[in-house]
This record gives sequence, C-alpha cells and structure tokens, in this order.
Amino acid sequence: MRSDEEILKKFLEVEAKKVLKRIEKKGKLDTKDASLLSLKYLFNHVSELEEKMATKDEIKKLEKEIKNLKWMLGLGIAFLTLLTGISMFIK
Repeated sequence: MRSDEEILKKFLEVEAKKVLKRIEKKGKLDTKDASLLSLKYLFNHVSELEEKMATKDEIKKLEKEIKNLKWMLGLGIAFLTLLTGISMFIK
C-alpha cells in the first residue's frame, strides 16, 4: 500500500471509531457519519480487490500455459485420430 493510501486508511480508521462512539452516544446515524462510514467501507473494499487482482505478468503466464495446453490437446486429438485410423485399417 502506498504512503498516501496508508495515511487515508489511518485517518478513516480513527474517524470511524469516533463515528461509532457518536452513534452509540446519540443512538442514531446522521448523514455526515454515514458518509464517512461509507467511504471507509469503500476504501477497504477497493483495497481488498486490489490485493486479489492479477498482475500483467501473471495474466501473460496464464495465457502461455493455456496456449501450451491447447497445443498439447491438439496433439492428443491428432494421435487418437491416427490410432483410430490404424485400428480401422487393421480390422
């Protein structure tokens, strides 16, 4: 996480704690507090998605693996076709 993201994360955590205390004290949620809690939720959600996101290198590696598997599958089908032809010819 970049330093500016860390700063924002810490700020949101501190402010969210204050909001939760105010909600507990007042017994209700006002618009300002709801906005801050929503922002904290969205920030955490985006951070989690970024962690799960694949990099370009990972995608390229998967593309190569898929290409190799297609090639191997093609060879396997060709070999089975050849064996089927031979077995039909022998009978």
